[in-house]
Amino acid sequence: MIKRMWKTFFLFIIFFVIFISKAFAAALSLQTTSDGTTIANSFIPGQHLYLNVVVDDPTEIAGCAFTVKYDTTALDPPEVDTNGLPVGESIVSAFPFTYGTTDTFRANSADAGKVYLSGASIGSTGGPLNSVVTNTVLFTLKFQVKASVPTDATFDFELLQTELFNLAAGYGVDNNGDGVFNAGDAKEPVPVLVGAVAQGQAGFDNLDCSTSPCAFPVILGNEENPFTPVASPIVTVSPAPLGLLYGAISYSGRQSGTLVLRIFYADDTMLTSPISEKQYPWNAGTSVINYIMSLPNGNFQLAAFIDFDSNLIMDQFEAMKNLFFNIEGSDTKINFSLIEHDSNSDGIPDYWDYKYPGIGLAGDDYEADGYTNIVEFQNGTDPTFQDPADEFPGYYPDTDSRVSLITGQLINGVGEEIAGATIESDMLSNPYTSLPSGAFIFYVPNGQFMITIKANGYETLTKFIDTANESTALGQITLKPLDSDSDGMPDYWEELYGLNPNDSLDKYLDKDQDGYANFHEYQNETQPNIQDPPCGIGWIPETDYRDKYIIRGRVVNESSEGISGATVKVDSLTETITSSTEGAFSFEVHDCSHHFTISLDGYPELSFSVKLNGSDVNLGEIQITNELANLIRALKISCGLDLSTEEISAIIDIGNDGTIGIQEVIYFLQKAAGLR
Repeated sequence: MIKRMWKTFFLFIIFFVIFISKAFAAALSLQTTSDGTTIANSFIPGQHLYLNVVVDDPTEIAGCAFTVKYDTTALDPPEVDTNGLPVGESIVSAFPFTYGTTDTFRANSADAGKVYLSGASIGSTGGPLNSVVTNTVLFTLKFQVKASVPTDATFDFELLQTELFNLAAGYGVDNNGDGVFNAGDAKEPVPVLVGAVAQGQAGFDNLDCSTSPCAFPVILGNEENPFTPVASPIVTVSPAPLGLLYGAISYSGRQSGTLVLRIFYADDTMLTSPISEKQYPWNAGTSVINYIMSLPNGNFQLAAFIDFDSNLIMDQFEAMKNLFFNIEGSDTKINFSLIEHDSNSDGIPDYWDYKYPGIGLAGDDYEADGYTNIVEFQNGTDPTFQDPADEFPGYYPDTDSRVSLITGQLINGVGEEIAGATIESDMLSNPYTSLPSGAFIFYVPNGQFMITIKANGYETLTKFIDTANESTALGQITLKPLDSDSDGMPDYWEELYGLNPNDSLDKYLDKDQDGYANFHEYQNETQPNIQDPPCGIGWIPETDYRDKYIIRGRVVNESSEGISGATVKVDSLTETITSSTEGAFSFEVHDCSHHFTISLDGYPELSFSVKLNGSDVNLGEIQITNELANLIRALKISCGLDLSTEEISAIIDIGNDGTIGIQEVIYFLQKAAGLR
């Protein structure tokens, strides 16, 4: 703790070895006060005591350091935080430490009964700060007389010269040379008061004070100006007068009437004989009332209530509080809150049930105005009088007999919400605008009426509503997009993509030449100005002008001899090709998957699929034989295997029937393709 103090004080003020004294000398004294200014030498238990450290002439003072010693049996020290530093204004000082460092150091010592204080105030051009040199009170410390201290006890304070072990600042004797204060080492006293030379005066640059004159001359606490410990006047602890009971009564509810506060002896369990009583008017909305009562020593019971029914009796439905306390010759502060009772735990206090009997349960709406009884209580409204619809929080139109709630959601033909639509009606004072989700919710008086729904890009819709004979929850209402030329493409979509909403023939055009007419682009939810992959729904290869690729192959028999006359058809093409004498065939197709069918009289039909990946495909020899051979061929192509791959004779007998059939072939080909 000492090291910390002098690191913040002496490292920038007292880097000197020899202090040069001045003719000027100041004297320190201690004052005990009741508030920091009023001198007092008698205090009662529990009272705060403010100790002032006073200098008779502050004119030349730029810094100080000293220790306050106090009686730990009589006093609680100033409040400090976990670092030992003061909390709030428990210790205040005239020294702000303005010369490039932290606040004035002050802290309770680890040694009980001591408070270390130091401070400095030097102007930017040297010399003491004017704001400090005019103040004779250097420090004020807030103590508290312990409640347990005996009356007629006495104590005093003592101001001591601080002893420091801080080798960096030049104080202390380190006999064992380890740099840490321990047995065998010695502390040294530090100056109590120092001055500061102003800029331009002799000694201003002499910071180490090895010669005279010095930048920081010692005013008090060296050989030339020795410091003598200072004692405060003797303080006496006086007996407290008969006690006062005081404090604050709080209540946040809505009861009003007279707040009655009665005090009984603790053994008056039936609360029959109050020894003191106070009454205060209490209006709904009041939150706190302060009270004060004089009482003798003893044990008591307090009873407080708001006399809601004006009978001066504490009824169970009234807000109240009971508590026990004692007075022992000192003032007693008791803050408390009144409590409301809710016997049936329905969220409504008993006093409200007493005020409005027969209105039903908390969730009932007695007068059918859209506000349940508990909401009426929360809003502070009369549950027997109809309130305006939706004017207060908690309005629920389903229980309002006067209005109907109209709800629904606007969507288009593909289920998208329509936000910003306008709903008009003679029953609405202003048009209603649908929410971003397409939802709408509004209230109308009961009856029959028409609503008109308008939205940009959609046909206007008119709907008849009868609140008495049909549900007012309209659900989803689909608005039909405008289609001026009736070509199946809405106007907004044609305008978005540069088509003519008044030309029905543009539905057949293929704007991006990808094989999809504009109408199919709309149905597929694609963009007509961006080419889409071929072979989708509505794709017409004849209007797709992108690059094509060659698929070629050769139809052969079991002996790899070419077979002419075989019919080869691709699903995406309308024409068929007949294999040549050598069995060869070829197709020019777009880049997608294609389904092939090869048929020839006397042979089973062979079908398989081929996927292009941006290049020509050579299927090689396609052998048409019996059904199993055709299946193997088709599976090889579908699994992406080399058609020349030979089957392995040791195929597992999947069917366990002693034969190699379709099951075994499928298993083998899947395994060869890495699918098993």
